[in-house]
Amino acid sequence: MKIESELYTLKQIVEADKWQFSIPIYQRLYVWGKDQVETLLTDFANAYEDAECDIFFLGGTLTVERETSGKKHYELIDGQQRFTTLWILSYAWQEALKPYITFEDGDETQTRIFFAIRDNINKYLSSLAQGNELEMNGETLRDTEQMRNAIARMKSFISDRTKDRSDEERLEYVRGLTKFICNNVQLVITQVSEQADLNKLFEVINNRGVQLKHHEILKAKMLDVLTEEERPVYACLWEACSDMDGFIEKNLVSLVGGLTGDELAGLYHKDESKIGREKLRVAGEVISMLKPKLENGGGDKALSLEDILNSPENHKEYGEADLTADNDENGTWARSVIGFPMLLQHVLRIWLHKHGMSDLPKILDRELLVLFDESFFAQVKSDTNLSEGEAVKSLIELLWEIRYLFDRYVIKWVNHGEKEEVQMVVSTALVDSKTKSIKRDKDESGLRDLGMIQSFLYHSQEITTHYWLTPFLNYVHQHSGTVGDYAKYLRHLDNCMLGSDLEGSLADRSRRFLVAPWEVHTPRHQNSLVQSKGVHFWSYWFYKLEYVLWRGKSQIECADKRWDDFRFTAKNSVEHISPQTPTEVDTNKVDKMLNYFGNLALVSRSVNSEYSNLPFNQKRAKFRDNNAQKVDSLKMDIIYQNEHWNNDEAEKHQKEMIKMMSDYFRENTKLSSVS
Repeated sequence: MKIESELYTLKQIVEADKWQFSIPIYQRLYVWGKDQVETLLTDFANAYEDAECDIFFLGGTLTVERETSGKKHYELIDGQQRFTTLWILSYAWQEALKPYITFEDGDETQTRIFFAIRDNINKYLSSLAQGNELEMNGETLRDTEQMRNAIARMKSFISDRTKDRSDEERLEYVRGLTKFICNNVQLVITQVSEQADLNKLFEVINNRGVQLKHHEILKAKMLDVLTEEERPVYACLWEACSDMDGFIEKNLVSLVGGLTGDELAGLYHKDESKIGREKLRVAGEVISMLKPKLENGGGDKALSLEDILNSPENHKEYGEADLTADNDENGTWARSVIGFPMLLQHVLRIWLHKHGMSDLPKILDRELLVLFDESFFAQVKSDTNLSEGEAVKSLIELLWEIRYLFDRYVIKWVNHGEKEEVQMVVSTALVDSKTKSIKRDKDESGLRDLGMIQSFLYHSQEITTHYWLTPFLNYVHQHSGTVGDYAKYLRHLDNCMLGSDLEGSLADRSRRFLVAPWEVHTPRHQNSLVQSKGVHFWSYWFYKLEYVLWRGKSQIECADKRWDDFRFTAKNSVEHISPQTPTEVDTNKVDKMLNYFGNLALVSRSVNSEYSNLPFNQKRAKFRDNNAQKVDSLKMDIIYQNEHWNNDEAEKHQKEMIKMMSDYFRENTKLSSVS
């Protein structure tokens, strides 16, 4: 079996002899979702903006050389999702990537990729390449949904990334970014001949070893500096924290033999000596409880067959009876909004601040090991007052405490049957005459306000960093308070870190609030929201307004039960209320205010496609019909209370929204003197 592997850039693929890639019928359709697309785009943009980054490795792909009707092409056996994403990105951003979209084959123009035996998708790709609008049936709409969503996200990503730049600066940025992707992003393309035994090839692919994750390598480096006696308990804390899709107390019980939910629930109760904090959130208390169990071989929970046969009812999986989770029989019903590498970096930033050391220059998952080497290990070695062992232990202890608070006070993706929503999860300690237990519940009573502001921040901020989490988690860790206290601080933090005139990178801005949590700055919405930006408005402002409206719903006439049930969802498309190209029959036209905030709303790609260039009256009817039970956009709900729409109404709406934002900023910024 002849196998060849080489590094290629998109530029080299374009310059090659009519390279075309096919996705075989046994491969899935394009399935990348918002998070995967946004993560890749953010990584590209961060690498481009990093002047020292010359090469960006995108991973490997496996191809089989084929020949059909005398024409060669390469069948993508592995890596088709990335290849398809690159093609979609080339269409969405064009500029230096445009040559990758198609190639000339005699008198014909061919798309760089095509799907075997999927004519509907190939017609869609061809229509994109040719700049034509394809009339799509139900099957094509379904099969291309993820592609269309990805294109919309790619286009809005540029608007968000360059929100404060002029049109000329935005164009220059796109040109530079696409040139970087074309010339500097490299893939390992492995080619095998057509005579290759694909069955053996698939067997190798499916049975290949799983590469160690960066945080697992980091764990080994951390534990290596500890003594034999110290390693078991700190390894246990690390492992319990690393499973972000399980609750931390369940993770711990599953790791330690002999540990019961009873014991953990006992630590959950208030300890007055800890200023009202639960003992369970204090790493020292947990370590004291774990040490004797681990010393007695508590890590081994194996039961003999005789034990199981004699009393099966007594052997439930890691404390099921003690640690309940809404009695959900379908497995995990909540998952984290971030991954463990990101949590590690937020914890490290807090630790560095606590020890007076230099902060991380950035948050970047793929550079986890480098960031820890340069910002943790290197700084610890130069500090004569702190040994490596002490530093590692204190960092892992802080990791436990922050992860505990993360589970209690940060939103999760919660499964509600047919859909997932980001919301808070309630945790309570139950005590009766027989047992204690920690209960996690989907009911978010008392936590809704904190959950809603986090939901707006989660959807409006960069998915690979979420810089707001560092100062928020640090504040919660340092200040024992109520959920209301934490929501109040987060509103202030958002106002002054994101919604103000504070300059600098998000890393720099968030660092300031570690030092001075209640630092005050001047709001900038009054200037930003009166400009004519159209689709280039920063989506943050739309998300923030939705939260402001939801929180002030008692003052809004049209707010009803639908508003109480409002949830934030991913939206990536700016909708013109009065369309950019109105039809002749449209009697509610807006021209002067067309591209102003008053005539715009943020919607999903599907809603934008549904409304398109429909007249105001038809859009209004559709919106009211679609939102009869649950409202999707509070801003649009207010707008569509109007029976008619024109420049005056759009301007009036804009002024009202800006006033609400100003009132909110003044009321939720500590010591603010904003008028």
